[in-house]
Amino acid sequence: MPDLLGLAAEPYALRPLSAGDADAIAHLMSALANEDGGVHALRASPESLRADGPGGAGRFEGMLAIAGDRPVGYITWTWGYSIWSADDICQVDDLYVAPQARGRGLGTRLLKAAREQAARRACISLRWTVETGNHSAIALYRRLGAVVHGKGVCTWPIAIDPSGPR
Repeated sequence: MPDLLGLAAEPYALRPLSAGDADAIAHLMSALANEDGGVHALRASPESLRADGPGGAGRFEGMLAIAGDRPVGYITWTWGYSIWSADDICQVDDLYVAPQARGRGLGTRLLKAAREQAARRACISLRWTVETGNHSAIALYRRLGAVVHGKGVCTWPIAIDPSGPR
């Protein structure tokens, strides 16, 4: 892969998300939505990320991957409970590494950082979804020791008034 942005020589750092990262996360989420064809489903904005994330309501947490001063990836998660396991879980919402920064272990580092945070909270597991055709991601998850289940993900949208209370 050509290094058009000079990222090969950049050291990569991970750090917890903060309210000041809302614009960067929104930009990376937009890139992910464009790659996955999910632009129609992306409703988050820098404003909603600031309001709902770290420094706001704290509804989600995450880590940001940075090359120099450029955000190049992120992982976000929420905390939940599994009735079947009778224990707390960490639900990964997004994992994304920009194409120019892939192949450098950032996805692994981001997942391990989320797992470490889940272990600190005594969660029994991390959970996330993956497109069945995303073979490179599935291979990564299996190398890390994750079990990839053959279940599908169902969503049943509920019509809400976007101007009303949440």
